[in-house]
Amino acid sequence: MKYRVFRNKIDLFVYILIIAIGVMIIVVYTNLSNLNYENLKNIALKDAQKELENSVNNLIIIIDNIKDEKTKSLNQDIYSEQIDQNNLTEEIKNQIHDLILSLSYYDNKYFWINEVINFEGGDNYAIRRVHQFLKDTEGTYLSTNTYDIANNLPYKIELEGIVANGEVFQSYYFENPTDGRITEKLTYAKLYEPFNWIVASGIPYEDIYSQANKLYARNKSILALIYVIDFILVVSSILAYYLFSRKKSIEESERVANEKNEIKTEFIENMSHDLRTPLNAIVGLTQIARNNDLEKSVVQEYLYKIGISSNYLLTLIDDILDISALEEGKLSIKTQPCFLKDLIYPISSFFYLRGSEKGIKFNCSILFISQELILCDVYRVKQILSNLLSNSVKFTEDGGSVELFISQKQIDIKHVVMEFEVKDTGCGIEKDQLDNIYSKFVQADKNIKSEYGGSGLGLSIVKNLVDLMNGKINVKSKKGVGTSFIVDLPFEFVDKKTSTNDILAGKGIFVIDDKKSCEHLQLICKELNINCHYALDYTEGYNKIKENISNNVTYDYIIVSLSLNDIDVMKMLPQINELINHDTSTLLVCDYAQELFDEQFRSYYLTKPIFKSTFVSVLENIESGCLINKMDLTKEKDTVEGFSVLLVEDNKINQLVARKILEIRKASVDIANNGEEAYNLFIEKGDNYYDLILMDYKMPVLDGIESTKLIRESNLSYAKKVKIYAMTANTSSRIKQECLAAKMDGHISKPIDVSLLTKLIIDLNNKKSKI
Repeated sequence: MKYRVFRNKIDLFVYILIIAIGVMIIVVYTNLSNLNYENLKNIALKDAQKELENSVNNLIIIIDNIKDEKTKSLNQDIYSEQIDQNNLTEEIKNQIHDLILSLSYYDNKYFWINEVINFEGGDNYAIRRVHQFLKDTEGTYLSTNTYDIANNLPYKIELEGIVANGEVFQSYYFENPTDGRITEKLTYAKLYEPFNWIVASGIPYEDIYSQANKLYARNKSILALIYVIDFILVVSSILAYYLFSRKKSIEESERVANEKNEIKTEFIENMSHDLRTPLNAIVGLTQIARNNDLEKSVVQEYLYKIGISSNYLLTLIDDILDISALEEGKLSIKTQPCFLKDLIYPISSFFYLRGSEKGIKFNCSILFISQELILCDVYRVKQILSNLLSNSVKFTEDGGSVELFISQKQIDIKHVVMEFEVKDTGCGIEKDQLDNIYSKFVQADKNIKSEYGGSGLGLSIVKNLVDLMNGKINVKSKKGVGTSFIVDLPFEFVDKKTSTNDILAGKGIFVIDDKKSCEHLQLICKELNINCHYALDYTEGYNKIKENISNNVTYDYIIVSLSLNDIDVMKMLPQINELINHDTSTLLVCDYAQELFDEQFRSYYLTKPIFKSTFVSVLENIESGCLINKMDLTKEKDTVEGFSVLLVEDNKINQLVARKILEIRKASVDIANNGEEAYNLFIEKGDNYYDLILMDYKMPVLDGIESTKLIRESNLSYAKKVKIYAMTANTSSRIKQECLAAKMDGHISKPIDVSLLTKLIIDLNNKKSKI
């Protein structure tokens, strides 16, 4: 699912609402927080100035209107009554005087008029003409040099400013008529030129600031109310969004849970089918094989198919257990020293055979491998490569190819990064499906299950294991072309010093193989000072060898790959074998599965891919004469006569299986049905009798853990040395740790892998023989 910022329109609305409330809070808070007391005083002062200015201008307008009416009326009287023109202006002034006294101006604000009577001399004087409140001061003379409250002259106007500018704002002190207090007043005065009047009005500062106090108190109340409202809105919005989100989250969780349940249900159904398929083959073929009339070759074929089905069934079970362990965080990486060839050879051999069965060409190439001994979890690295290669083989049709490329890069004095690339020419993956390929129980395409099968767990396990190893995995794919998985895993390497042997220096080698393998061998030969030539197919190789022999040019070693597809190798190899002089030249064949070719070609064998250590070892052994039997260069003694095993197992069928595996290798086997019998037998047989004890984990009477503890704590001197291996169907790390804590030496999982058990007894017997 792709991430979306808003799941729907309601989400968008809630986000916008919260943002709008936040912006409103910021704007309101900013504006109201700026309205502190000092700011409010300034605002009130500006409002008072404007109010005074408007009132004075309005009064002048009224005076003008009265003057015009009175002038018109008096002019008529002049003609009728012969009024003296000189008294006309004085008459108008007196009438206006009475009118002004009757004007109402609210809140202790009032008008007054001073008449300028003298502009000569050093002083400017005015006489009070009208005052709405202080009628007893009318006629009082005011001077710019006078500021004497005691002499009833507190209302002076700056006459010089009025005369110069025509108007002025003036602050001065006066005695409040109501209580006799001396307070400061703001006055605005303007010159009315027709009558030479100074028209003025004033407001006490305490009235102005009283208004500021009211505004301040009101703003505090409004601000508190806004805070409460905003708080309620924000809390309500958050609560609503939380409830809405919670609902959506529950719905989303339910949807995801339903999807997972559907996926798991489908997985269980598919897994049930996958488990029953090999079980059906095992049960059916077993019943058929019980028919005595069948030929031995037919029975062998049935047993081979039963083995394939059993291994497939075991793989499915292991995948389920691994997924469970990964989900619970109980799967850990356990490193041990491992040669890369021991890691790669079993995988390349197995998938070469699987590819051959399906008509797929398999190739494994290595390059730039300088450190062959690394510390790694062998089982988990094999699991990663096996899952990737299994997918490639599964999704590649007949005639296609699967390749495994392995390279190495040293990153410091102790660590290397191994790059494993698994490349195929299979069906490929759509680009939009690549995001789902690592999901549990999910396959890239729903049609895959019906067409190719599979549980859908492999790649999920691979991704989790790569992450556990601090590695990286990348995929490139194109529908209808193929897929490439590249895995980078960091490992610590063990710097194993190898002695330089000049026995191979100057030797000549001719190689017939694919280009990458030839180039790889050429690099190895260059390091060893060996002359190397190659051909990329049998015909070219045969012709070059024949030509060189005719020119008296011989090669010490001729290496021929059996996996080239240009012609029938069964026809060409004998021709090459007859061509060379075996007294001077040695023929080696190389391939991925030695068991298919040893008996046919009777020649020395190199396992592909060819590691430097293997190459040097085989050639040096040939040079020194250590390899006498050309049939088998590496086969160890496969019987263990004189090797004694105590098998502790309560299940009769499991007893039979394990006993037969051991007896095939000529081992001597005693059986105990529980831990108590095992202890008694160990004590009865005495020191140095048993070379190995195979101990079942869960048994009646006495389990494997307690029995092991009793054996280790017994008085026999050999009790602490005898090898004890657990056998259990529970492969969890907890059980393994419990076995190790009881002083067991190792663990063998059920069902028993014949090759692993065989290798164990052969290795222990070889060590015993060397003592």
